Amino acid sequence: MRLARNEALMKAHRLLSMICDACEKYEIAGSIRRKRSTVGDAEIVAIPYFDHEKVPRGLFGAPEPIKINLLWRRLDNLIEQGDLMKARYLDKNGRESRRWGEIYRGVSLPDDSFKFEIFTADHENWGLILMIRTGSAGFSRGFVTHLLRKTDLRAHQGRLVRVFPHAGEKKSSELLACDIVETVPVRSEHSLFELAGLVFRYPEFRDNAESIVPEREGERCLN
Repeated sequence: MRLARNEALMKAHRLLSMICDACEKYEIAGSIRRKRSTVGDAEIVAIPYFDHEKVPRGLFGAPEPIKINLLWRRLDNLIEQGDLMKARYLDKNGRESRRWGEIYRGVSLPDDSFKFEIFTADHENWGLILMIRTGSAGFSRGFVTHLLRKTDLRAHQGRLVRVFPHAGEKKSSELLACDIVETVPVRSEHSLFELAGLVFRYPEFRDNAESIVPEREGERCLN
C-alpha cells in the first residue's frame, strides 16, 4: 500500500501524537524524510525514556530493579486500548508474522494496512541508526560498504566501531574474536559523514550508492 507523502506524513504525526511523550528524541525517517512523492510505510527513529521498577525475584527473593522501556510500554497500552494494532507482515509464501522485538516494532492504526516501523536508538548510535533507516537502501548499503573498504570503521550490531585487526590478520567484513574493537559515539548524521570522510548529503539526495561522495572529490557540499 503506497500513499501520497502528505497523507503518510499526516498518519505519522497522528502516531507521534500518541507516543511522543514516551520519547526523549524522535524523527520520521525513510522515504518520508527523503521527500519521495509516494510512501510505502513510515519509519520512525526514537530514543525512548526509561524507568525502573522493582519486581520480585523468585518466591521469596528480594525485589530486583528492572529497566522499563516506556515507549514499548506505551505501544502495549495503545494496543490493549484498541488505538493501535500490531502490524501484519506476509512472507512470499503467505505466512503471517509480527515484528515485535526489543530493537524495533511494527504497528498500524485500526482498520488501516499502512505500517509504521519504530526503531529505537540511543545518544551513542543516533546518527548511524537515523542514516540507515532514512535510506535509500542502496545508499545505506553503499555507506556501510564504504566504511569497510575505505576506513577502519564498521557498522556492527547497531553501533559504529573502530576495528584494530590482530597482527597478521587482513581486514575483513566479519569481526574476529582476536580483533580489538572500540565503540565510536555518533550523536548526529553530520558527525557520521565526517568520521567516514564523506560529503554530507541531505536525505532527499540519497538516491543510491552513487550519491556517496568522498570529501576529497568535492570542495563543497553537493546537495
